[in-house]
Amino acid sequence: MTVNINQDGAAGAMFVLAGAAGLFFALGYDFGNLARVGPGFLPTILSIGLIVLGMMIAVNGLRSGMVVALPQARPILTILGGLGMFIALLRPAGLVPAAALAYLFLSFGGGNRRRLEALIVGTVFAIFIAVVFVVGLKLPLQLFWW
Repeated sequence: MTVNINQDGAAGAMFVLAGAAGLFFALGYDFGNLARVGPGFLPTILSIGLIVLGMMIAVNGLRSGMVVALPQARPILTILGGLGMFIALLRPAGLVPAAALAYLFLSFGGGNRRRLEALIVGTVFAIFIAVVFVVGLKLPLQLFWW
């Protein structure tokens, strides 16, 4: 079953929801006045602006009538699974194996059937990540489990 949605209408609705959430939290702080602004002044103004912008985008999108299909679940679940795999393997296995295995998992999410190519690119990617973060940025990450 394919459900069609209006992309601009959905984006506008997300802006409105994000602005409403920001406004909900911002109202817990003192607003102040223009002469002496409080800690809730800027979040309140930005949240209201986000709500207005979201409404404008949603109305414009609904007027255009253009619809797109909902995203498929497989790529979204693959990205979340790859991220979860990387997080779960980082401490016990180390940065290089965690990055390589996460890349390998993510490469198959898009329907890639070239296992050897994915393994080689994943290994090169993991080494690049290790060089950038451990050597270049000097982050205290364990490269391997040993």
